[in-house]
Amino acid sequence: MEEDTEFEELEDMEELESLEDDLELLPICMNCNQFLPDTMAGPTEYGICIRDDLWEPYLDALLEAPHLAPCQDLIAQNRFLGERDVCDHFEPLEVVDVASDSLLGIALQIFEETGHMDLELLEQLKKWAEEPSD
Repeated sequence: MEEDTEFEELEDMEELESLEDDLELLPICMNCNQFLPDTMAGPTEYGICIRDDLWEPYLDALLEAPHLAPCQDLIAQNRFLGERDVCDHFEPLEVVDVASDSLLGIALQIFEETGHMDLELLEQLKKWAEEPSD
């Protein structure tokens, strides 16, 4: 009976992997590379489109540390629900799997839990990224 349970779990995993392979992101603003969430404090369905000329003076700050950008009031006034239909400039997100036990996976988990990136860990990531690959 134990073998049956293991076999069923294996089938469920294969089915899940198959579904993930077939999954396509919906063509909504939230799934566009130009969409920036309005907060980094947690999950949100609201954001801004950085393609809008309004954000040009703040673009570097928004991309570096959106939660610290000097335009927070402007973001609050111009945010919109990310589930709206896309425009002609839609650029679909690229989904990248990151192993949870990798340095990047750990850094992302810390960021998700705290809303802050550990600077020491970030420095380790930079050094790792700069190392020549075999």
